[in-house]
This record gives sequence, structure tokens and C-alpha cells, in this order.
Amino acid sequence: MKKWVCLLLCGLLILSLAACGTEKTDGRQDGDAQEAQSVNLKATAEEALKSLEGTDVILFPEENAETIESLYPGLTTVATKQLVVYLPPVVGNACELVMAEAASPADAEHIRAIMQERVDAAANDTAYPDNAAGWKNNALVTVKGNYVVMAVLPDGVEMPAAFKAEF
Repeated sequence: MKKWVCLLLCGLLILSLAACGTEKTDGRQDGDAQEAQSVNLKATAEEALKSLEGTDVILFPEENAETIESLYPGLTTVATKQLVVYLPPVVGNACELVMAEAASPADAEHIRAIMQERVDAAANDTAYPDNAAGWKNNALVTVKGNYVVMAVLPDGVEMPAAFKAEF
């Protein structure tokens, strides 16, 4: 069930990326279109979290670079176009959402590695075995182009279908 939640979250990320077309200006053909539009990660995350109201999910946006760097060492030094981090009121709980649009595919891979390190460290935390089990069973890191998403939700909580379809 937990893996389905994570897969659903990834599916939403992918769909949101697929839904974004290219913007044409001054009558150009499809082949001449300007660069693809970006997905507004903050709006997408907030919409998904709003639809989870009434569940055990309580996440707040985190913008403090020191806090982000302490949880995701190296993340604030990677070139990103967008970075949104949502954390629980008590850090360490098996519930987080981090979304990034990297500046390049190489940066996306670097971000994926940083997020995977966070998942692995939390999943192997022997000080908090209940939280470790949540990370081990419910965390998922996905990459779609230059977009990277890491999501972990409590048992039995699923991301909305629209979010899964987008990512």
C-alpha cells in the first residue's frame, strides 16, 4: 500500500510534466516552439497537500537554507530553477515532500542522489525504528527530465490522483 502511494505521487509528477506543452509565439510551427513551460512546483505541492486535509499529513513549507542544508547536505549548492521543501512540525517523522526543478540533467541527477541519501539515512536510523520503517516502506525519489521529487507519507495516506499523474 505504501509503495502504491509513492508510485501514485510519482505518477502525478509525470502527468504534470506531460501536461505542460510548449509555448508558441508569433505563429511558429511546433518544431520552432520556444522552450517548454515549467511546472509551478509550489502551487502543485500546495494543491496536493490541500487535498490531503483530514489525513495524518501535516507539512509546512521550509525556506530556511540552513535547515534544508542540514537535512539534504549539498542541496542548496546545486543549480535549481525551483526548490520547494515541506517538512512535518517534528523533523524526523516519516513524512516529507521535496520537489526541485534542476537547471540541467546533471544537476537533476545530483539532486536525486542527495534526496536518496536522505531516504537511506532515515530508513536506517536505529534511534527511531518506527520512523525508519516509514521511510523504508513509503519513501520514493523520482526523476522526470529536470524535475526531481522525493515524497514520503504515513501509512495509508495516498497522494491525489492528479498529483500522481503529473509527477
